[in-house]
Amino acid sequence: MKFFPKDTLAYFNAAPQTHQHDLSGLPTAVLAAATLKYKNACDHQSPNDHAVSFYVLNHCASIVRKLFTVNEPLPEWAQTIMQTYTDVTMSQGERMLHYILCITTREMRHLKSCTPTFWGKVKKEFGEIGVEVLKNISSNGDENTAMDKYLKTPPDMTIGEYTRLLSFAFHKGGSTAGWAGSYGGPPWGNVTDAGGAMLDGTTSLEMLVDTGFTLAHNGGPIFNKGLMYTHYDGHFMTILDVQRSGQMLDLMAEANTLHVKKTPDALAATMLIQNHRPQEFKGYVDWKLVDELRPEKDKNEHPNKYAKQTAAQVQPKAKPVVAAPKVAKVAKPKLTQVHGKPVKVTGTWKVAPHEEVTVYERIG
Repeated sequence: MKFFPKDTLAYFNAAPQTHQHDLSGLPTAVLAAATLKYKNACDHQSPNDHAVSFYVLNHCASIVRKLFTVNEPLPEWAQTIMQTYTDVTMSQGERMLHYILCITTREMRHLKSCTPTFWGKVKKEFGEIGVEVLKNISSNGDENTAMDKYLKTPPDMTIGEYTRLLSFAFHKGGSTAGWAGSYGGPPWGNVTDAGGAMLDGTTSLEMLVDTGFTLAHNGGPIFNKGLMYTHYDGHFMTILDVQRSGQMLDLMAEANTLHVKKTPDALAATMLIQNHRPQEFKGYVDWKLVDELRPEKDKNEHPNKYAKQTAAQVQPKAKPVVAAPKVAKVAKPKLTQVHGKPVKVTGTWKVAPHEEVTVYERIG
């Protein structure tokens, strides 16, 4: 980032959390030590608030990226949005990664009554150390004991192998690993895979945060473990539903948000867009659209989820149509485009005695 001017998109686009990095070769001990330090120092924060802040800022950042080219100096309001989004993504990504590593390790303690077939598959894929690690975790019945053992005496393997081992046990174990009911199994494999994909460079930290809020285990969203996050509440799914419809800014602007908290950074970013680019959102939530875009499974389970909101749809009153006064037509100056943005030529500038460049002025 240090090689780019701090008032350009090039600077913010270079932030490490927006790029993929292969960290899979790091010793598990390195990640475990970092997680232990973070866990002991962090407070418990609301997943609802985090989701609101991330998705609103993500939307605002996408508007800024649409309006300006990478090397163009950003106005102060756009810099504020990009800096806030950069900071929030980094802090939330750090928490999300540590959380996923903790809860997937803790869930592995339910690995019980494994058949010789299962252990044979683990040994073939990971060697004796794979069997040893899983047995060590599953031998600890207490949730905190299993997690603390990983944090304080991590296995001698890379973090890439460790997450792959957990994923293998969740996905491939089935009944041979004793997975039954609401414990372990493929849903937990998906949670593990989200963290593993970020660590092996398949996805970025930014993508981990985006995906993280949508992750669910057998009993619902992953944010119910009393660790690093407070428990999500009933409005968490509303946030995800509104986000799916692309109306998070509208949710911040609408008076009735169904008790969804307007976090300070999300509200501030929304107001900046409202002041400088009001045409980017409506200012009210189209609840019919929210309802239509819900997953089919959710529609079947909750057919009238947003019936009240749809019936009482809040929309601005239509402005009266007034005939525009007739004015003489004036020939418009011929415009051109640079990087897809409309500009007009204002002159030239000599770079050298025999070299000059065209000077443009942006339109709009």
